[in-house]
Amino acid sequence: MATVAHPKKNRAARIALIAVAVALILAYAGYQIYLIAVPSVRTQTAFPVSEYQAVDTKVYVIRQESEITGSVSGVVVPAVENGSRVAKGDTVAYVFADQASAENYAKSLTIRDEIERCDSFASNNAAPSDVERLDDDVDEDFLTLIEALDSGDFRAAGDRASEFDDTLTRFKIATGEQIDFTQKRADLQAQLDTLTAAIHQNSVITAGGAGYYVGSTDGYEHAVDYASAADLTASQVENLLSDENRPDGSEGSTLGKLIENFDWYLACVVETEKIADLQAGDTVQVALPNAVSGRIKTVVKAVNNSTDGRSALILECNLMNAQLATLRAEEAQIILAEYDGLKIPSAAVRVNEENEKGVYVIKGNIALFKKIDILYSDGEYVLTDPNSENNEVRIYDQVVTEGKDVSDGKIID
Repeated sequence: MATVAHPKKNRAARIALIAVAVALILAYAGYQIYLIAVPSVRTQTAFPVSEYQAVDTKVYVIRQESEITGSVSGVVVPAVENGSRVAKGDTVAYVFADQASAENYAKSLTIRDEIERCDSFASNNAAPSDVERLDDDVDEDFLTLIEALDSGDFRAAGDRASEFDDTLTRFKIATGEQIDFTQKRADLQAQLDTLTAAIHQNSVITAGGAGYYVGSTDGYEHAVDYASAADLTASQVENLLSDENRPDGSEGSTLGKLIENFDWYLACVVETEKIADLQAGDTVQVALPNAVSGRIKTVVKAVNNSTDGRSALILECNLMNAQLATLRAEEAQIILAEYDGLKIPSAAVRVNEENEKGVYVIKGNIALFKKIDILYSDGEYVLTDPNSENNEVRIYDQVVTEGKDVSDGKIID
């Protein structure tokens, strides 16, 4: 007798087969989505960057300095900025009878500047101007002001603010706005006359010789012999930086000082092996991030090695401004070398069968091996020289950083 299939069993089998088929379809679709969402290789664009090799240290500043001494009664106010070059007999500070007179003097300087600006604008009020160029200048001066504020250089920010205000005023005049400089000047002059009448000056302080003026002292003016700066040892420099033997004398106990020699020194202690290639006469850039914006150019005066693997590095500089004039002990970076190249992760570097270093670059959907000429490496990334004949990687190339079974000429899904 023939066996008849039970309809319920057949239905269950069909449902099971459908479920398996649906699972397979979903798995395939999921795999395709994965391939789209997660590519078989990861890439990074080769961008041009500037990197530098530097030594972090602390520097001690040595100058030939002499204090300005004297007995005065009243409030001393500098007549010139710190770092200003003065000649013998030049007035470097004023002595006022009281604090109110000193404050009125400071206000009068600001008003005098405003009067000069009014005179300048009044004389050029009718002169034709290039409105389009002035419009560009307003934008440029505003951006320069923002950059100065962002950098924390508030002295420069004050200068940039004045320049922006002047440019904006010139733009207003050029676009037809009427500004009554005559009345404004008269108001300023009246303020100046009132302030001048309230200023009681006792005396002036003059420079005893030529040099750069600084309106304060810090007690370290004679901590080290200027003439012997190039002979300092690592231990001596460390002692200067330790602040354990602070010289007698307190800040502000004199009337200021003169930096008498245009050349001054930065002394620091570094590991000998890190500056093995430096020698006297080499030019070195130094960054003082907590005190000075940008870098300063110095020349190696001496490298004095010690037996414990340390060296006293003595750098010479002849630049001077308000920021540099008051330096003493500062955190610093000694820039040993600087490189301009294309930045590539070290993990992307490969060696081919010809023992050539290179990377895989994706062109279209094909992986190509390109040789590189390494300028600099810090372990995490390398810089390649885009101008070298031995370097085949070019700016904006897509460099493979991750991927399995990548080879030259392989099609990448």
